[in-house]
Amino acid sequence: MTSVVPVGFDAYARVLHPAEEPGWVSDRLVRWAQVAAWSGMSLRRDAQFHPIALPPARPDREAPWSSQGPREGSLWVDEATARLLSDGKAIVSTSRGTVHARLKRPSRLRRGTLQIRTQGDNGVSGSSGPPLSYRGEEELRDEISFYLTFHVIGLVGG
Repeated sequence: MTSVVPVGFDAYARVLHPAEEPGWVSDRLVRWAQVAAWSGMSLRRDAQFHPIALPPARPDREAPWSSQGPREGSLWVDEATARLLSDGKAIVSTSRGTVHARLKRPSRLRRGTLQIRTQGDNGVSGSSGPPLSYRGEEELRDEISFYLTFHVIGLVGG
């Protein structure tokens, strides 16, 4: 593992980026555990996506994803941003605490807000509610992603 993680670290974490189920409104993220449950393959710590997604005997039911598999990116923030845009709320869990977020979408007539509350494992908490102006969907996604990234980095001490 020293080819990826330098010597001197007590532990490391693998981030299993989700596969995507493309949709014409928004993309649904599919976790590796869902793919492993579908294929009947074990999800071990050394797992690779394609052996899980392409089992020796294909199950009778439809696969839970239809893309090429996972793509690299900022999993926590991308997934939380997608959830905020679709459901209006999201939780990002990290090794040092949790970020809770709620979105009140902006419109042409009113500003929106992104309510963010952090709770560190060390007992320190914080909150903010930056206003959001009406923009296109891509600009809103970028702004939400920026604020979430800022709070996750602040929580984990980056």
